[in-house]
Amino acid sequence: MLVTDLGRFLLMASIPVAYAWGVLNFVQLCLTAFAIGTLSVLFNVCDSTLYVSLVPAKSYVQGSSLMNGSRSLAFTAGPSLGGLLVQFARAPFALFVDAFSYLLSALFLFRISPAEPPPSARRRGHFTAGLTWLVRAPLMRPVLAAVARLNSSGSSRSRR
Repeated sequence: MLVTDLGRFLLMASIPVAYAWGVLNFVQLCLTAFAIGTLSVLFNVCDSTLYVSLVPAKSYVQGSSLMNGSRSLAFTAGPSLGGLLVQFARAPFALFVDAFSYLLSALFLFRISPAEPPPSARRRGHFTAGLTWLVRAPLMRPVLAAVARLNSSGSSRSRR
C-alpha cells in the first residue's frame, strides 16, 4: 500500500510538473491515468486485508459503518471541493493537492504496524485457479467485461 501511494503521488505530481515545463501531452495523461488506476486497484485489494488485520472481528460492523460514512462524505463533498480548488489554483496545479493526499496516506500507513498472519504455503496452480474459474463461468464473463468497461471509462468511482 505504501508503494502504491508513493507511486500515485509521483504519477499525479508529474502532470503539473510537465504542464509547468510545457511538455504535457495527451499520451502522458492517458498513461498516467492508466498507471494510477492500476495502482489504485492494487491498493484496494490490500485495503481489505489491512482492515481485517487492524479491526477486531467484534467491531467489523461499527468499523465498516465509519468507513462507509467517511467514504460517502468524501464522494459527496470531494467533487465540490475539487471544483473550487480547480477554480482558484487552475487544474494542473490543483493536482498537486491530490498528489499530496497520496503522500499523506503513505505517511499515515507508514505509522501503523498491523499483525499480519504468516503467508500460506505456495501451491501449484494457485495463482491461475481464479482466472480459470472466471473463464469457465458463463455468467461471470459478461459481468467481468462490464466491470472492466466501467472501470476503464471512469463511470465508476474507485475508492481510496
